[in-house]
Parts: sequence; structure tokens; C-alpha cells
Amino acid sequence: MLSTTDVGESRAKAIAAHLKELNTAVVGSFIDEDPEDLVTDNPNFFHDFTIVIATQMPMRTLLALDSVCRKQNIIMIVMRSFGFIGTLRLCIREHVITDTNPGDNIHDLRLTQPWPELCNFVSQFKLDTLDGVAFKRVPFIVLLLQACDKWRAEHDSKLPSNTREQAAFQQMLSAMRRTHDEDNFQEALNAVRHVCKPKSLSPTLVKLLEELASKNLCQSTPIFWFKISGISAFLAKSGGMMPLVGSIPDMTCTTDCYVTLQRMYQEKAASDAKVVEHYVQEALVRAGRQRDEITADEVRTFCRYASNAALLRWRPLALDSSLVREDKIKSTSQGALDYPSSTLTYLVLVCASDAFFDRYGRLPGTAIDAVRDLKDDFIKLKTIADEILGDHNLNVHLLDNLICETVRCGGGELHAVASVLGAIGSQEIIKLVTKQFVPCEKTLIYNCAECTTMTY
Repeated sequence: MLSTTDVGESRAKAIAAHLKELNTAVVGSFIDEDPEDLVTDNPNFFHDFTIVIATQMPMRTLLALDSVCRKQNIIMIVMRSFGFIGTLRLCIREHVITDTNPGDNIHDLRLTQPWPELCNFVSQFKLDTLDGVAFKRVPFIVLLLQACDKWRAEHDSKLPSNTREQAAFQQMLSAMRRTHDEDNFQEALNAVRHVCKPKSLSPTLVKLLEELASKNLCQSTPIFWFKISGISAFLAKSGGMMPLVGSIPDMTCTTDCYVTLQRMYQEKAASDAKVVEHYVQEALVRAGRQRDEITADEVRTFCRYASNAALLRWRPLALDSSLVREDKIKSTSQGALDYPSSTLTYLVLVCASDAFFDRYGRLPGTAIDAVRDLKDDFIKLKTIADEILGDHNLNVHLLDNLICETVRCGGGELHAVASVLGAIGSQEIIKLVTKQFVPCEKTLIYNCAECTTMTY
């Protein structure tokens, strides 16, 4: 993006000018000041931002900036590169995800607890009286529900609950076929899980409901928790069933049948969302807030994705210096903790470079006479790295050639590494802004030499 005419100019000034050329509708500006001075002398400067992207900044400045952003719940993304190694770290107090986009596309057909309108629709199909063409166009939902009625009549009003009963249910369903070329029956057999295994709550939603139980909703409580409160009240009323999403898969049937089924599921979803909206409004009033603070459209949208809602929290950046993550510790009885060397080796080298900077006021390999001091910096960096490993009781073998390469790169920012980190960082920003998909919860390490990424 930069050219030879930009040599000698401030990087901020040059890049701002070129960025604005990409989209004339975007307004951009730059401030030609040292970020470390801004963090120290004017921390309120960052309060007006929703996202702060920090690149190539020393750790001591990042720690101060993280503290400033965390107090205001401002998203901070840290991206740094050292030669062929790059790291990315999100720093947020907490982040709500309303749509994790799990991608499994499992429809909630509510076959274990059909509502009256669906039952009436199913009862209209008299399978014994249908001709061959009409029989092949009976929706698989109808086939499953009629098979469920037959099973309940023979099994004390209970549905299949184990593998043996599921196999028996499938045999009973297959016995209802007239020929072996009926696609609707094959669809029904493939969807037997909807009958034998009712849809359960996701672990992330269970965690949110458990946290809600310990919360006292008040005027300062984020809106998100009032929506979760509505879902919790709905679950209590429905016997643990989530609000219906309202979507149905493609199936072999007539157009009229499909449209009718689709309308019924959508109407039921709207009805469930209306009930959740009522509970949300009641919770708002009890907290001393306005009933219409959350709109009906917001509730409907939330009900659609509530099954996969999640709340993520990141630990302060200062805790990363410990290197030992509690979720990584498998046994405290061992004398040392064993980690995959491919994961921790580069992170230890990055931490050692930060410690080198704090101790000597520069990055390794950046001395005035770098060639003469290369060996001296190698010894210093190796000593610091060994100290880090010893202090944290880590079993990681650092190869001398990797330490040498860290010194040789001199904290250089290669365009190939920076471009990949920038692309990954931009994707994370989109996730955070749209509150869709799950952002990176740990430190991401990019190894350009091997074209691999790792998280820790």
C-alpha cells in the first residue's frame, strides 16, 4: 500500500491517506503521537472507541492499555509479529454471542411434544385409504407422529428411550411401507432421532441459566440478561422445551402440504416468542425499567438463536505472563508440566523478548552494532528464556537456532506475517461487531515458516 514517496513520512499519515482511497464514503483521520504517551498521559482518549487495535506495542504499554479498555468494556485486539512468528490476542471483559452459527442445521420439529394444531393436521392423513401416489407424498413428519401414536398405544404412552427401543421403532416404521422406493419413509427413518432423543439444551445456554439464577436483575443489568430471563421462564412453563425456531427441512410432499406445515411451524414460533416477550417485559418492570425497552423484533430474533447463545470472558492480559493456564494443567503431582513444544516454544520466545525489552530498553537484535552484539543478545535472550521456563516449571526445550532466529529478526515486522495477522484480526472484528460466530478465546500463534496456527 505504501510507496517510495511515503519514505520519511509518518506511518500513520501515509496509511490514513491510502486507506481513505479504498472507500471514499469512509471518513478517517490520524494522530501522530506515540501510543505509549497517549496511554500514560491521556487514557480518556480511548473511551470514545468501541474497538482498539494495538500492533507492535511493548507489553508494558499493552498492560496499561488493557486496564483502560477493560474498565470501559472496550474491545482491544493485540497483534504482534517477530520475524516469522505472529501473535493475536483479544482483550475483552465479556462478550455476548447471540448466534454462534454451529452449522449442524438440526431442526427442532417438536415431535416429542406436538402442539394441538400439528396433531390435528397429522390426523387428517388416513394412510390406509390413500392411493399409491398420495401415499408417497405424505410428509415424513406425519409418518413419524402417526408412528409415535401407535408406539405410545403399545408402550404405556412412552416414546422410545434406548437403542433397543429405537431399533424396534424403526422396524415398526418400516413395516408401514408399501414398497421400497418411498422417499418419504426413508426421510422418516433418517429423522427417527427427533423422536428417540429430544433436543437438549446446549452447554453454553445451561451455563447462562445457572449464572442467571445467581443474578439480581436491576436497572443497571445488561439487556442480554433480561432476554435470558425470558427464556428461563419459558423453559419452566414448557417443561424444558425451548421456543420453537419455526424452520423445517426440505421433504418429499406436495407443495400445499409443505406450505401448510411451514405456516404452522412459523405461527407456533411466533406464539412462543410472544410468550417469551411477555416474560421479558415482566422482568423489565420488576427491575424498574420500561416494558418496551426490548422490542418484539429483538425478542423474536433472540428466540431464534437462543439455543446457542453464549457469554465469553477473557482474563486480563497481565495474567498471560504466568504462562500456566489452569485449564491446561492435567496433574499437579508431576514435578513439571508437559506441554506440546510446538505450542509453547514460540510463546516463551515472545515473552522472553518482552522481558528483554523491559530489561534493556530494546528488542533483541536491535543494538546499534547488531552484528557485533548478535552473540551477546543471543546469550541474554537464552538466559531470560531459561529463567521463564524455570520460574514456571515448564518442560519445554528451546532450540538454540530458534533463539538465534529471534535475535536475528530484531523484532522485524515482515509484510507476509503482518498481512495474515491483519486478515485474521479483521475476521475476529467482524465476529465481535456482529455478535456472530465464536471469536478466538486464547492467544493465537501464527508460524509463517510452517504455515500453521496454534492457540494457547
